Amino acid sequence: MKLSTHAKILLIVLIAALAFVMLSFLIPQGSKLGAVIFDRDNHYPFTVQNLMWVIFFVGLGELIYRMVLLRELNTGLNSDYLSTDPNMIYDADDIIELRSKVYNKKDKVAQLINLLTLRYQASNYSVSDTHQMLNSQLELMQYRLDIEYSSIRYITWLLPTIGFIGTVLGISNSLSTAGSKSTSDPDFFLSISIELALAFNTTFLALVMSAILVFLMHLITAKEEIGIESCAKYCLNNFISRLVSK
Repeated sequence: MKLSTHAKILLIVLIAALAFVMLSFLIPQGSKLGAVIFDRDNHYPFTVQNLMWVIFFVGLGELIYRMVLLRELNTGLNSDYLSTDPNMIYDADDIIELRSKVYNKKDKVAQLINLLTLRYQASNYSVSDTHQMLNSQLELMQYRLDIEYSSIRYITWLLPTIGFIGTVLGISNSLSTAGSKSTSDPDFFLSISIELALAFNTTFLALVMSAILVFLMHLITAKEEIGIESCAKYCLNNFISRLVSK
């Protein structure tokens, strides 16, 4: 079975996440870096930090997929589907030729042009109906963009939540340790500090991961919205404005 581009990217980032977690074996036990990033000294490799790393890499994979889609959109905008000749006016024969050019293309720009040419023909060559189709498709693209980012937004919410769960577990374990040991025990404060370190490390790491994903998400979202705007201008200036009503 052939995997989609989205599935391939997610598979790659999951493998990368597992490889990254396995690299932590190279960090010696007792290392402060290993304790913060991987919780190297407690229940490794089944730690809250490692779970967060896997989720973080999945979030990166979703953003990489968005970049792939953005590149495909930009490729369509840089194609020669529509003439840039300022004197070009599309007649019925030109529309047929244009539709045959974009019919089998898979990028969003070609699909949009195909819908516009179809609408132009079906509406008995009405420019206003074709323009309305363009507006409707652009609204749909914007709406779909918002939906497709829902999984990334969920991940940026999930990471801090898991971090806080790790904090609760760390505090709970520290209280349990304090209740089971005597204050005269030389390891009393050491045991409690280890559990409290886990509590604060998970929250710190989760907030850093979430901040990175949110920053990248806003950058890529802005570029995709600019891409949709560019697509609108491309079709409006090079197609809609060159149609003639009958």
